[in-house]
Amino acid sequence: GLIHQIPLAALAALLVYTGYRLASPKEFIHTYKTGPEQLAIFVTTLVCVLATDLLIGVACGIVLKLLIHMFRGVSFKELFKLKYDLHETSPGHYEVKVHSSAVFSNLMSLKSDLEYLPLEKEIIFDFSNTYLIDHSFMEYVHHFASDYKRSGGQCEIKGLDQHKPMSEHPLASRKRENELVRTK
Repeated sequence: GLIHQIPLAALAALLVYTGYRLASPKEFIHTYKTGPEQLAIFVTTLVCVLATDLLIGVACGIVLKLLIHMFRGVSFKELFKLKYDLHETSPGHYEVKVHSSAVFSNLMSLKSDLEYLPLEKEIIFDFSNTYLIDHSFMEYVHHFASDYKRSGGQCEIKGLDQHKPMSEHPLASRKRENELVRTK
């Protein structure tokens, strides 16, 4: 009942304003600086949402991102299963060693394991055996490290020096230069 009392013109103005803010030129530039593939995914999702509906548009963006990862050499199995070891190397020191490609679609298992780590300890993320790390995974690890440090712990990310970033952005997708890691 309450929603019917709001004038449709007011709702339309609110939607246009929100849409403009989400699709402003600044957003396109920021997304491109994160990586050209991020802009392709953003534009694809936007166009598909406008052409169909929200759910189909988001699904199109996800499918495109998965296809980009497969084009870059990530196996279908690695898209959905992250291979990693999480263990305590010494009292209060934990190591997360990632062995497969680290992409948005296989992040959930690691995310749930990290929730159970005690606070105010030392955590080391080791990506030296990782073939590809996508922007979403990089962003999650960066935010996790910042939050963990703020709560009194220490968090270090290593092994990224062997990977080439796809753009100048500090959290850009990264691909390992040396193909020998793929044979492990």
